[in-house]
Amino acid sequence: MKKTVLALLLSLSSMSGLIAQNDFSATVGLSLPLGAFAENDLAMGSGGALSGLNVNAVHRLHIIQETLMWRNRLGFHWNAIDQIRLGNFDRLFNDADENASNYFFIPLETGLEAGLALGQKFRGSVLAGFSFSYMQLSDWEIAANRRVEFDPAFAAGFHAGLEFTFAEHYLLGVHYQYLGDFTSDAQAIGLDPTNSKFEHKQEAQNLSIRLGYRF
Repeated sequence: MKKTVLALLLSLSSMSGLIAQNDFSATVGLSLPLGAFAENDLAMGSGGALSGLNVNAVHRLHIIQETLMWRNRLGFHWNAIDQIRLGNFDRLFNDADENASNYFFIPLETGLEAGLALGQKFRGSVLAGFSFSYMQLSDWEIAANRRVEFDPAFAAGFHAGLEFTFAEHYLLGVHYQYLGDFTSDAQAIGLDPTNSKFEHKQEAQNLSIRLGYRF
């Protein structure tokens, strides 16, 4: 009986130690499109993305205290499409209507974070890893009963960044994210040729500046 109780206590102790090695944070920030993702002409691969927003939940598993951590992030990114890009697309069909359209991304990242104390309550860290992202491009509304619909797409990518912690809880980070090279099945509704199907390819990358709180 004593051995059973002792084993149970040791098990609970190890579990509490494991929980103590985890921490969580929440961040919000700007998503600044880069490369072809930000271009707004009709060239193949041009994304016409504007600056957007992102919100994120981050989990860290401490491998060596605050020095080396396994980091996982689940995010939500939004970028509107430049009206110039949509206007160029509309003019292909001799139609002046321009309606808002958006990119939505849900990236799941995993990787390593290495930290270093830079002061009594100030730490810096570098991080890098891989990602797998979901992208949804909202419909392009050309005019009444004329639109282009896009299916969801998935792609693998990578990320890297710098992050600073102030007063143990407050975060400031700069992150580069190559979300991936996406291919969406698309369908033109009410256009010529009627209900034509095609593939829409889009490479997406951005620079993200984030503020957050570490629990």
